[in-house]
Amino acid sequence: EIIQVVIYDPVYEPTIQRQIGARFKSKMQAIVAMSEARLRKAEQKTAEAAGEKNVEQQRYDQLVVNIKEETDAESEKQVQVLLAQRDAEVAEIDKQAKGWGGKAEKEKGRGDATAKRLLQEADSNLEIKLTAIKAKHKALAYAIANGQPIVPAIILSDEVSGENAYIQAMGMNSMDELSRKMTSQSAKTGRP
Repeated sequence: EIIQVVIYDPVYEPTIQRQIGARFKSKMQAIVAMSEARLRKAEQKTAEAAGEKNVEQQRYDQLVVNIKEETDAESEKQVQVLLAQRDAEVAEIDKQAKGWGGKAEKEKGRGDATAKRLLQEADSNLEIKLTAIKAKHKALAYAIANGQPIVPAIILSDEVSGENAYIQAMGMNSMDELSRKMTSQSAKTGRP
């Protein structure tokens, strides 16, 4: 049976105190060393994870750059294809336009040639008519001057009515028609 107990820190001799202190210190150093080793290991794992993260980030960044370059190249290719198609269509339209322009020039030349030919024919027909009308009017003037009848005894005409043939023979229609033709001819050719 224990009747009285007193707990106190024993006081050891200085050599034992030093040994206990040395053991305590070495145990603390071992604990600190283990903690530092664990800390270094954790830091190493963190650094490795950060390195892997950086590698993955670089890989991702490079992948983004590659995809952007591929997309840009594909877009540029499509633009070039569209531009080439547009240029081909423009060239085809230009070719067709030149073909139509050539045909238009050819037809214009033919039209000008036909107009010139018709004008020459009209001029020659007009000369013949003018000569006939002048001869007729000279005959009329001669007949009037000499007191002879101005209406011929026989009138050849394809007209059914003799009155029109008589008026034509008198030259009334011819003079009016001649002055109209000469006026329109002067306007077309620019010659009096």
